[in-house]
Amino acid sequence: MSAPFTTGKLLVATPQIGEGVFARSVVLMLHHGQDGAQGIVLNRPIEARIGSVLPGWEDHATSPATMFQGGPVQLDSALGLVAVLGDAPEPTGVKRLFGAVALVDLDTPPPLVVPEVAGLRIFAGYAGWSPGQLEGEIDTGSWYVV
Repeated sequence: MSAPFTTGKLLVATPQIGEGVFARSVVLMLHHGQDGAQGIVLNRPIEARIGSVLPGWEDHATSPATMFQGGPVQLDSALGLVAVLGDAPEPTGVKRLFGAVALVDLDTPPPLVVPEVAGLRIFAGYAGWSPGQLEGEIDTGSWYVV
């Protein structure tokens, strides 16, 4: 049986994933389709301060104002995750993914974004799977889909 697409759901690592970045991880799935899957590991804070990497954003991040390791892919890039409340249109520099969850373009000046969103968290890198890879991992019991 093939696992269903998981966009907007959480993946929780089962004990089967014993080591590495995904051990004991919780992943928010940003996209999952025929072309593969992308998500962000939510529970891996790292020592890097946001201000040292993205000046101007640290004062607006949800506490603790630290970077999180979003996954093993492109650790030299940063993704900002925010909430857009209600049915408000997307503010400048923000792309709604599902529900209230949105990505913020971190090249946008913070004063244009911050008043319109809630709960900023910044991640270094992301988790990615090639087509069919995540479905296989779910089918073999590596992830709980919540």
